[in-house]
Amino acid sequence: MRILSHRMNTIEKFYTDAHKALGENADTVALAQYFRRAATRTCPEADTLIDDFASIIAESDEADPAQQALCFFALLDNNFDDTMDFSDADWARIRDSVSAAANDIDFSLVSDIMNVLVRRKKL
Repeated sequence: MRILSHRMNTIEKFYTDAHKALGENADTVALAQYFRRAATRTCPEADTLIDDFASIIAESDEADPAQQALCFFALLDNNFDDTMDFSDADWARIRDSVSAAANDIDFSLVSDIMNVLVRRKKL
C-alpha cells in the first residue's frame, strides 16, 4: 500500500490556522492578530498595509471572517483567484490603503494588487 502525502500549501495552512484563531466565539480580533503575524512572515515589507487589512478583519461582520482573512492573505501572497471577493466597502478600503502605502511598500506588491483591482473593475 502506497501512502500519498499531501503537503499543505501556504493558503490552505493559513485558512486552517485562521479558523483555529477565530475559535468558537468568532473572535475577529484574535483572527486579525493571527493574520498580522502570518502576513508579516510572508510580506515583511508591507507592515502598513498589513495593519490596515488586519483592522478591516478585526471590525468584520462577514458571515465567514476566516474566508475574508484568507482573501486578504491571498492578495498579499499574489494568490488571489477568481473565486475570491470582497464587499464593495472592503474593495474601497483596499484601494485607499494601497494608494496610501504605495511609496512605502515593494513596487511589485503594489503592482500585483493594482492588477487585481483593475481586473475586478474596482479602481
